[in-house]
Amino acid sequence: MPCCDGTGVCAESSSAAQANPTGCAVPDSTPCADTDGSSCTTAGCDGQGTCDQNHVVKCCSLSVEKTACVAPAPPPAAGCTGGAIALTLQYTGSTISGPTTVVVTGSSGASVTYDLPSLTNGDVLTTASENGFTIDATAHGQSKLGSKTTVTINGVAEVLHTSCSCKATPETNLALCDPMCLDSSSPDNTTGFKGAPSPLWTLVGLKDPTLGTETCGGGGTTGECQTALPAGGADVEFTYKITNTGTTTVSDLAVEDDKLGIIDASQIVPLDPGQSGTLTTKQFVASTTRNTVTVTGNDGACMATAKAAVVAPCVLGYPFTSQNPRTSVAFNESEVLRAFRPATVQPGERLMVFYNDEHALTLGVRKVLVKSQTGTTMMTFPFTLLMHNPDGVESPQVGTTDLNGDNAGTDTATCTGFPDLCDRPLFPALFITDITMDPDSRAGDWQFGVIDPDTGDSKPENTPIPPNAVFGTWKGAVRTVDKTKSVPAVTVTPDTDPAKNHYNLDGGDTAPSGLTDQGYGAEVAWNVDDLLAAGVIERGHVYRVQFMVHDGDQNKVGGDTGEGCATVFVGEE
Repeated sequence: MPCCDGTGVCAESSSAAQANPTGCAVPDSTPCADTDGSSCTTAGCDGQGTCDQNHVVKCCSLSVEKTACVAPAPPPAAGCTGGAIALTLQYTGSTISGPTTVVVTGSSGASVTYDLPSLTNGDVLTTASENGFTIDATAHGQSKLGSKTTVTINGVAEVLHTSCSCKATPETNLALCDPMCLDSSSPDNTTGFKGAPSPLWTLVGLKDPTLGTETCGGGGTTGECQTALPAGGADVEFTYKITNTGTTTVSDLAVEDDKLGIIDASQIVPLDPGQSGTLTTKQFVASTTRNTVTVTGNDGACMATAKAAVVAPCVLGYPFTSQNPRTSVAFNESEVLRAFRPATVQPGERLMVFYNDEHALTLGVRKVLVKSQTGTTMMTFPFTLLMHNPDGVESPQVGTTDLNGDNAGTDTATCTGFPDLCDRPLFPALFITDITMDPDSRAGDWQFGVIDPDTGDSKPENTPIPPNAVFGTWKGAVRTVDKTKSVPAVTVTPDTDPAKNHYNLDGGDTAPSGLTDQGYGAEVAWNVDDLLAAGVIERGHVYRVQFMVHDGDQNKVGGDTGEGCATVFVGEE
C-alpha cells in the first residue's frame, strides 16, 4: 500500500512503510512537496505513490450584491386625542378645469384661501404660510381649528367635523389616510348625523395635541427598496446576496460590513458552483451612511466587495454670514423646486428635478443687449425654443453660460463691494459636492465658490452644470446692460409665458403625486452617464447635489432664483 515515507515523498515500498507506518493510514491525503508554484492548490499523495500537485483546489470566485432598504414607517397612530390643530387635505373629487378658489375656514376663526389654476383629483393643498399644512390654526394665533372646518370650492361649501366626536365611525374620526368626517350640517351630508365620509377630502396630515404631527404614507411604496431616510432616521434592512461564480465549492465564508461588523455566514455554506446565499441584518440609522461589505472564501482564496447607502434629507444651511458674501444671499423662490428623484441612482439613469410655478421655467438668456453712448450691440446665443407645448428635448441649448461680464447668463443679484460675485445662473444649474468622507461638506455649492467662506482666501469658481434634458414648458430671457448710466444697470426680461401645461411633461418622467400645481410644470434632468464620463461623480460615492432654477419673473415683485439640495448615492451597477 502506498504511503508517505516520512520525508514528504510518496512511495509504495515496504521500506518506506516501515519508516513511517502511521503515514500508511492516510495514503491519499498526506501532504508532500508542493513544487508547482501555484497558490490555488496544495499537494498530497494520491494513493498511487504519486505526489499530486492539484490534490486540493483552493481557488474560488465570488460575487456579492448589497442593498440597504429603509423600513416602511409604522402605521399612523390610531385615534384622536383632542381635535385638530392643523390639517393637510388631499382632494378626491372630480377634476375641476380652469381657475378654482378653495377657502378653508375653522370655526375658531383661522382661514386660508387657495387661488388655483385648476383642482385635480389627487392634489394635496399645502402652503408655507400654513407651516406646510393646508391650514394650521397656530399660523392665525389660534390653538385649534375648532369643532367644524368649512371648505368651499368656488363658493360651494362642505363642512368637516374636526373634533374627536365622530366616534361612531372611527375611520373618519380624524383618521390618517381616510376620508374626512362630514359634520351633520354639511350640505352634502344626507344622513342627518356626523360621521359620513367626505367625498371630496382625505386626511393625509394632522397636527394633534398629544400625538404631534403625523403624515399618511411616509413609508414609501410597498415592495420597492427606499434609500431615503426620513428626518430623525429609521430602521434599515441590509441584505447581502453572495454567489459562487467559480467552478470550485466554497467551504467557508467570512463576511464583514465596515459599519456593522462581522455577519454570520455559517447558514449558507458550503456554496457549490453557481449557488447563492442571502444574509440579512437590521440596524437603526439616523444619518447618511455608506456601507462596504467584504466577503472572502476558502480561507481568503477569493474575495468580493460591494457598497450600498441610505441618505438623510439634505439641509441647505443658508443664509449665514461668512467671509464669502454669497452665503448671505437669500433665495425667495425655492418652493418652485417641488421634488427631486432618486435617492440612489445607477449608471444609465438620471437625476430629476420637478419644477412648478405660476410662471414658466426660464431655460436661460438667449440674447444680450449692451447700450452705450455710441449705440446698442446685440449678441445672440444658441437656445432651444419651445416648439410645441408641452415639449421635451435632450441636450438643450441654454443660451449664454458665462458667469461674469456683459454676456453673463446670470440674474441681477449683487453684494455690496462685490458687484459681479452674487449674480446667480439663470439657466437650470447643478452643483455637486462629494460627501462620501465628509457628510457635512458643502465645498461644491455655489456659495463656496471664488472665496473660501471660512478664511476669505481666493479659490476657483464652482462651475454650474447645465441640464442634459428638459421636459414640459419653458422660455428664454433677454439681458440688457445699460452703460449710459453712471452705474451700469442690468435688467433681465423673460419672454412671455406659454400656455399652462400643469404636470404634462411630454415624454419626461412622471412627477410624484401630491405636488403643488400652479400651472407651469417642467422636469429638468442630468444624465448619470454624462456626469460619470466628465469625472464629476464616481460609482459608489455619496453626493450633495445643489440645484438652482429661475421662476421666470425677474422684473416683477417676487421674481427670484430658487435653490434646493438633495443627497444621492451613485450605485455600482
